[in-house]
Amino acid sequence: MAWVRLPRNLDLCAYRFRQFAYGLGGIIALFHDVTVTYGAISILNLEYSLSLLAVILTIIGFSINDTIVIFDRVRGTLRSEERGHYIGLQHEHQ
Repeated sequence: MAWVRLPRNLDLCAYRFRQFAYGLGGIIALFHDVTVTYGAISILNLEYSLSLLAVILTIIGFSINDTIVIFDRVRGTLRSEERGHYIGLQHEHQ
C-alpha cells in the first residue's frame, strides 16, 4: 500500500519545490535510509519487535523532515544567487 503513495509524495514534492528532481531526490533519499536501516537490522540479527518498528518509523520521519529542510535551503540559496548575492553566499557557506 505504501508503494501506491510514493508517486503521490513525488508529485507533492515536485509541486512544493516546483522541480521534479527535488521530489525524485527526496524519494530516493528516503528509500536509501530505509534500506540502510533494514540492512543494519539484518546484519545485527535483531528481532523485529514493536520498539524496532518505532525506530524505523522515527528514522523515516526524520529523513523526510531533513530532506525537506535541506531542499528548502538549497532553493533559497539558488534564489539568492539569482539576485546577485553569490559572492556573499560563497563566503558564508565555506
